Amino acid sequence: MNRITKLTIICISLILFACGGKENTDLQKDIFGKWQSSDKSLILEISKGGKIHSIHESKNFKDETKADLIFIDDTHIVGVWETSVQIWSVHIYGDKMTLTSEDAEKLKMTRIK
Repeated sequence: MNRITKLTIICISLILFACGGKENTDLQKDIFGKWQSSDKSLILEISKGGKIHSIHESKNFKDETKADLIFIDDTHIVGVWETSVQIWSVHIYGDKMTLTSEDAEKLKMTRIK
């Protein structure tokens, strides 16, 4: 590999690293607040008291539910709903959050005020 190729690879790597953002490491602190799905049909409000308030809305439908939140480890939570229990992998990058369910369903969320 010539010198220009090596420098190009190093520069591209540094740019990607700088733009990629850093994953938040304190899930039990960073997850709290209000989050909206990328399609704007779902809002999750996660309180410090360990509660989740979910509002799912579409054209002719609105459903509000509440759940208890349990932290399993640094990257996993459990939502205990009235009719189900869901385990999610959580990754937060600044104001962006990705929730991945056990069956690999991904939900991309953005923090809202």
